[in-house]
Amino acid sequence: MVDFLYSIDLSIFTFINSSLANPVSDVVFPFFTHLTETWYGITILSVAWLALFFKGGKQGKAVALLIIPLVTLSDQMSSTLVKKFVMRPRPCHDIDGVAIVQHIRLLVPCGSGYSFPSSHATNAFAIATFFAYYFRHARAALFTTASLVALSRVVV
Repeated sequence: MVDFLYSIDLSIFTFINSSLANPVSDVVFPFFTHLTETWYGITILSVAWLALFFKGGKQGKAVALLIIPLVTLSDQMSSTLVKKFVMRPRPCHDIDGVAIVQHIRLLVPCGSGYSFPSSHATNAFAIATFFAYYFRHARAALFTTASLVALSRVVV
């Protein structure tokens, strides 16, 4: 049964990583993957956080302050707890000199550590879910952005 599930997982990964590849996704998805690691991403997120805190009223202040422990908790749950329990190697890693997945397209350098679950995706969906509760009108945009972050992890 595990082999069957792995073959489905590998097929979906290969389809997304290779078959859906195109010049637009080769630019868009690295942007979503590295949004929190670039000066422009950090600037955008910082300005948004400051605007929420200073211009969002009581609710904005509360949401801005609560987002800090939320991201800390979701990131630690994903990277420290679940990843170490599942211990799934990244598709771009080698085991005993043999690539886990052959002919992988890497648009960014292969990261270290385990791959599942994606901390980027976990944090994006934690934020989207939290914000969707307070900002119902923005649900579609929030979950679309979180989905793009999650998809970017497979594409890049």
